[in-house]
Amino acid sequence: MTNTPPAEAKSRFLQPNALRAPREINHAIPSRVERALLWALSLHPDERPPDAHTFREALHSGPIAPSLLVDGADVGARLSDLWAEITHSPLDRLLAAAAALATMLALLASYAS
Repeated sequence: MTNTPPAEAKSRFLQPNALRAPREINHAIPSRVERALLWALSLHPDERPPDAHTFREALHSGPIAPSLLVDGADVGARLSDLWAEITHSPLDRLLAAAAALATMLALLASYAS
């Protein structure tokens, strides 16, 4: 959505303002999608969405104005569709959760170094 990776967790930990808001980069991103993304990028695990269903709900809450569509599709809907593609079975959900956990552990390991 921004074509720019977010600042690394270590940078965000040391400099809390290092993370640019997605809408600063792409004004077409709906504010609710931005809020959901920033929530998911919270440094502390207790401050992130507790599960994929909650995150998906955060992406979908609220109406979409036609001017906020990108290539004819809502950005939040695109994320939701992508999530549905990779988590269509319980095994896929488990694998996606394991990948998310591995990413978080790698980020925690980077704090130690």
